[in-house]
Amino acid sequence: MSAMLVRLVLRCKGMSASNSLFSRLIVFICTSRFIALEKYGFVVELGSNTLSELHNTMFSSVRELFEFPTETKMKVTYERPFHGYSSLPPFKRMMIDNATSTDVTQKLTNIFWHNGNDLYR
Repeated sequence: MSAMLVRLVLRCKGMSASNSLFSRLIVFICTSRFIALEKYGFVVELGSNTLSELHNTMFSSVRELFEFPTETKMKVTYERPFHGYSSLPPFKRMMIDNATSTDVTQKLTNIFWHNGNDLYR
């Protein structure tokens, strides 16, 4: 991780790089989050049963979506570059424009679940 990013973390938290154990712990936590953001593009923090259930439901749904055959996933297309389904091993991605739109949700439901799916309405 770059020194500039570490300074940004410290400045954002209003801290200086002192030698106290608490300060070092906070810096470690902050830098770990930034490293995860740089490496994976997101950070998930769990702290309650409700958040854990939401996390599990969300990742279960995404896993289910990516288990469809490639031919089905390739039907998710957009005019914009890097939108829709793409696979560049080892990564697979699906960028969906206006994912909260009822029309878009219905289009995706029709692609993946021809008979409908009550969870995706």
